[in-house]
Amino acid sequence: MEDAIEAAVPGADVVVHVERREGEDEDLAERVLAVAHEVPRVREIHNVRILDLDSGMEASLHLKLPADIPLSAADAVARAVEAAVVAGVPGIGRVHCHVEPLAGPDDAEELADDAATERAVRAVVQAGCGRAPHEVRLVRTGDGVVAYVTLSLGTATLAEAHDTGGRVRRSIRDGVPGVVDAFVQSRP
Repeated sequence: MEDAIEAAVPGADVVVHVERREGEDEDLAERVLAVAHEVPRVREIHNVRILDLDSGMEASLHLKLPADIPLSAADAVARAVEAAVVAGVPGIGRVHCHVEPLAGPDDAEELADDAATERAVRAVVQAGCGRAPHEVRLVRTGDGVVAYVTLSLGTATLAEAHDTGGRVRRSIRDGVPGVVDAFVQSRP
C-alpha cells in the first residue's frame, strides 16, 4: 500500500497500517472507510458509495480536510486515499474522492422564548408522523433558525425512521416560517 501511495504522491513519507475484519459479514463500504481513514490528514469521510459497474467495482466518497490547506495538498491527500483504497480493498478498481473543507463551529444561541415557532414545529411533526415530538430545540445561527427535533418512533425500522425523519425535516423547512433547517433525530 505504501508503494501505491508513493506512486500516486512521489516523495510521500507515509506508513499505512490497516486492520480489517475478515468474514462473510464484512461490508465493502466499511473496508473502504477503514482504509481511507488511515491516510494522514484525513479528518472526516462521509457519503461512501460502492458502484457495481460492468467494468468492475468503484467507490466514491467525500473527504473533509483542513480548510486552510492549499488545493494541491488536498489533491495529494485525495490521490493518496484513492491509491490506498485501490491497493487495500480487493475488488475496488477505481475511487473518486470529492474533497470538502472542514467547517469550524458556528456562532449560535438557543432560543428559549420563541413559543410560536416551537408550536409550529410541533404541529408539523404531529402532522408528519402522527405523534408529538419527544423534544424540540430552536437555535439561531448566522443562517437563521435551526430546529433540533427528537422523534419517538417506537418499533420502526431504521429505514422507516430515516424516511420519517426526512419527511419531517422537509416539512419543517418548507412549512415553518423563519426556520432554515431542521435536524431530526429518531429514537425508539
